[in-house]
Amino acid sequence: MSVQLLSCTICPKLPVFSDTSHLLTHVGSKGHLSHLHKLQVRSHQEVAAGIQLAAYNQWYQDHGLGQLLSERMLLKEAKQATRRANAAARGATVQQHDTKILPTQVQASPARTGTRDQPRPQKNRTRRTKKKDDDDSDQDFTPVKRPRLVPLFIPRLTLTDPMFQAQASTH
Repeated sequence: MSVQLLSCTICPKLPVFSDTSHLLTHVGSKGHLSHLHKLQVRSHQEVAAGIQLAAYNQWYQDHGLGQLLSERMLLKEAKQATRRANAAARGATVQQHDTKILPTQVQASPARTGTRDQPRPQKNRTRRTKKKDDDDSDQDFTPVKRPRLVPLFIPRLTLTDPMFQAQASTH
């Protein structure tokens, strides 16, 4: 394989891969797709980004990466279908999005019976509000820190203050 085929030109670190399988994994990753999307957005404003995107698209088509990714996805789906069929034959229950197949006795919780389109039942969200005179908690052992007491403003008396002179004249 050529180095040109096994390198990604749009990701910032310019990774080079050891084989096609690793390259396909990278091309399908969230990070790569994020960089591709950002490049597409930048290409509307920056000429260099447009040239880089065009070169990437040409590389993608020349090496048939779309076809390779499609074949890989079909193989993965066929493999999962085979696993589901084998598990059903053994009497195990299989969840659609789970990669592990466990017998019914081993599963921790049953699968959800509803679908995503069905509305969920509403939970009772009413809370009991504490009344001011309902003091059944021990304030000394509360986990919440009580606010510090801040002294009130006390005016300073100066020698020229009339209150100070009135007190001085009485003594």
